[in-house]
Order: sequence, then C-alpha cells, then structure tokens
Amino acid sequence: RFRRAASSNREKMKGKDLAGRVNTLCQILNQNDYMVESEQLGQNKFVIRLLNCPISKVAREYPQACSCEKQYLSDLLQAKVERDHHIIKGQTYCSYIIRK
Repeated sequence: RFRRAASSNREKMKGKDLAGRVNTLCQILNQNDYMVESEQLGQNKFVIRLLNCPISKVAREYPQACSCEKQYLSDLLQAKVERDHHIIKGQTYCSYIIRK
C-alpha cells in the first residue's frame, strides 16, 4: 500500500525544498483521512502530527504497518523521520520529527 502511494506521489515532490515537500505531504495525508497538523521547528526541522490514523486498527494487530508508514514518509520526503508519539502505544496521536 505504501509503496504504491509513494510511487504515485513522488512526482508531486519534485523540485521542492523540504518545507514544500512537508506541505505537500500534509495535503496528501489529509486527502487520505489522517487529519494532519504541521509545524516548522527550525530551518530544516519540522513536526507533523497525525491526529487520526486510518490504519490504527490494522496497526494494533500488525505493528509493522507503522514501520512501513514511517519508511513511506522518509522516502517521500527524502529526509530523516523519527516517530515521537504513537497511537498504538496509548498516545492520542502519532507524530514524526522530520530533519533534512
């Protein structure tokens, strides 16, 4: 699922700086029911918060789905992505720190 999504969305990322890619990614995720908030934390550092996770029920049963999601974000953004909040660990949202 994530490989197909990455393949179909790569073109939207071309020619954009990291801020532009983060903004585009947020639009893509919102179109897929994630309810995303983003914030720039520094020149090349961002956080995205996924307030809704359409794969959370699957992820509770198959946690590797979350690893695939993280890899998808990293591949699409061409950036380092670290999770710092996680719904399946009892937090109210998932969030990722993104660095160039």
